[in-house]
This record gives sequence, structure tokens and C-alpha cells, in this order.
Amino acid sequence: MKFSEFIRMASSDIEFIVVISILAGLLSYPGHHFSFVVLGSITVAGFLSSASATIFNNLYDSGIDSNMKRTQYRTAIIERNRKTFLVSSTIMLLLALSISFVFDDARSAEFLLFGFLSYVVLYTIILKRRTRWSMVIGGISASFSILAGWYAAGNAINALAVYLVLLVFAWIPFHFWSFAASHNEDYKSAKIPMLPAVVGLRRGSHILLINAIVLTTIASIYAWFGGFNSLSWLIAITIIISGFLILVSIYAAIGEKLETKFSWVYIFSHIYISLALISAILGSFL
Repeated sequence: MKFSEFIRMASSDIEFIVVISILAGLLSYPGHHFSFVVLGSITVAGFLSSASATIFNNLYDSGIDSNMKRTQYRTAIIERNRKTFLVSSTIMLLLALSISFVFDDARSAEFLLFGFLSYVVLYTIILKRRTRWSMVIGGISASFSILAGWYAAGNAINALAVYLVLLVFAWIPFHFWSFAASHNEDYKSAKIPMLPAVVGLRRGSHILLINAIVLTTIASIYAWFGGFNSLSWLIAITIIISGFLILVSIYAAIGEKLETKFSWVYIFSHIYISLALISAILGSFL
């Protein structure tokens, strides 16, 4: 197996989501009780566990990948290297849990495991092929990443931890539904009941709009009420502006049948969660 093939199979948005969520949980903890060893170990462990989950997901989905233009290349790679991928992804998961257990905290390792299981088992195996609401429930996996980072820094759960968990939980469906809308025909061809493929792009855009309003409201209320200390006003403005961008991008896509319109919503979703989580980190430092 070529190394480039392994990288393609292990790479996805999941690594970005898990790592940025872990860092937000770790760096937002009051008092910043962490060392660079903890910072490095929990980041590496989170990356390895998420890459492992991505490979397991691709292995399980190999039967439907050939029906999607976006993932057709995976079929031949998996057929040639299935056992290698299975062994390597298992080793990556065990290594991730071991690193977190030794250098961080037992609960951090537990939450990494919960995140892996909720994505691979709950979302990929149980929900993905059965319900249009799979991302709402399966999205809990990213919330576990927040808690993995949080417990690597300390033990006391506070309002900020709850906010971060709710923020990421509300963002996950928005993020993946916008992605699904931008690849709507692929999901139809594969007969995967992702929400936009089931209800259509017009109604899907309306649901995305409601999701975005809820998401922006959660972030804005917490910031305006001083959740981010002395920088609350600046962070609230940042969150509202970034939230406004995703609302505008959805509004532009409403009623459109062009999948490219929704690719911009997907791009803005990355910007939004990055700004929101970075704001939480900065607010806890200043």
C-alpha cells in the first residue's frame, strides 16, 4: 500500500473537528492547568483516534462508495488493503487511548473512546443508513472531544464547558448537512438518507437556516452575558458577524438547485466554528 493512499483514506473533516474541539476544551479551562506535554499528547491522541475513526468509517462504507463520485476512488484502495487498514486503524486507536491515559487523564482517554464509538458505531453503523436525523444524534461524538480536552486540563465542569459542548453539538448537523447539500446527487445515488437528499435542497435549506439561527443564538447569548470575561463584547460581535455570514450564505442558497451554492455554506461553517472556539479560548486567557 502506498503511503499517499493511506493518507487519503485517513484524512477527513473529522480530524479538524476533533482537534479544534480538544484544544478549545483544554485551553479554555479556568486557570490553564496544563503543560506542553499535556497539550501535545492530547492533540496527538485526538488526531490518531479521529484518523482511526475515519478509516473504520471508510471500511464500513466501502460497499456504497462506488455509488458516489466523491468517494469512488476508495473502493479499489480498500479492496487491495482491507486487512492492512483494519490492523493499522486498530493500532492507531489503541495508541491514542494509551497516550491520553498515560500523559493526560483517564477520563480524557474515556471521552476519546466514547467519541470514537459514537461516530463509528452509533453514527456510521446504526444511524447513517436508517434516518435523516443521523447527524443530530451522531454528532455527539465531537462534543466528547471538548470533554476530552477539558478533563486533560482539570476536573471541574462549569458553564463554559457546557456552552462549548452545546455549541459543537448544535454545529455538527449544520456542518454536515451543508456538506451533504453540496453533494446532494452523490447521497441520492448511494441511497443514504442524509437530510437534504431526503427532503430536497429547498426544504433542506430552510432547516439549515433554523439550525444556523439556533447555533448563532447559543453563542451570542453566552457571549453577551459576559461568558467570556473582559472580552465578552468583542467576542460577541465576532460571533454575531460570523453568524451573519452563514445566515447570508444560506439565504443565498434557499430555493436554489445548484449544489455549488451550498458549498459556500459549508466553507462558512468552518470559519464560524473556528472563530467561536478561538474566541472562547481568548476570553478565558484575558
